[in-house]
Amino acid sequence: MQQSNLPIPRGWYSVLDSDELAEGEIKRLRYFDRELVAVRDADGKPRVFDAYCPHLGAHLGVGGQVEDGTIRCPFHGWRFRASDGACVEISYAKRIPPAAKLASWTTEEANGLVLVWYDAAGRGPDWQVDPISELAEEGWLRSARLEWTIHTHVQEILENVVDVAHLKYVHGAKSVPEYRERSKEPGKLHFSLESPDSEDTDVTAFLWGLGVARLRYEIGIPLFELDTQTPIDADQVEARTRIYLRDLGSAEANESATRAVVDELERQVDADIRIFEHKRRIETPPLCEEDGPIPAFRRWAGQFY
Repeated sequence: MQQSNLPIPRGWYSVLDSDELAEGEIKRLRYFDRELVAVRDADGKPRVFDAYCPHLGAHLGVGGQVEDGTIRCPFHGWRFRASDGACVEISYAKRIPPAAKLASWTTEEANGLVLVWYDAAGRGPDWQVDPISELAEEGWLRSARLEWTIHTHVQEILENVVDVAHLKYVHGAKSVPEYRERSKEPGKLHFSLESPDSEDTDVTAFLWGLGVARLRYEIGIPLFELDTQTPIDADQVEARTRIYLRDLGSAEANESATRAVVDELERQVDADIRIFEHKRRIETPPLCEEDGPIPAFRRWAGQFY
């Protein structure tokens, strides 16, 4: 794919699932064309920092250690408080330089995700990712987690969801579904895709920016997807899908349902990736009237730039 002329949009993005960050661990990350590290502070809250020590540039994710709520640099042993990145100890120095502080990222934990706020202009968040009610209820299982690295821009992935016509020609739907906007507010969009053909699947989606989405399919069993799209850089995205299934009563039934969903999802995503990685973004396309959801989505997405 040719490089996108869109920058990385502002918003909340997942950098880890909560179960991937243990207390006492430093996790090396690369997103937003930056090297980052994630740790949990003394209270167990996730924190994300730029990876390089401000002293002489050592990478804290390569040999750094978590000690008593601090991050110790592997190069000169400087210790930075994990809650805010402030340097609290230089064992061989009489005073700590005022600028000795790690660059930190606004971080939240929600819905089993470690989320960071990205804004190239340095502005803080003006909306939040809402709790998903099912995750507070008993009986819901995360039955699968899938991951892809896709050479595309992050907006292309969610714009693809509202591109109703491609569902017939790429994914084999018998008819083109109707897009219905349910609600819209700063940072958030709720819509459904309703098929006139009873053999096709209706979809209900809730988007938090361009980084987090919940998709529910009407397929006869209770499940939903929690999808995240996180820019590695302007033209490469880490896409993750977590399948949540309400317990069907036995391990065999859960496994069988999950396998069927995963097989179909992998087939569908592979078909999309084939398009994503060879297409070119056209900023002012000659759309027909039935392409209406695409310009509406682009207008909504414009708030993130």
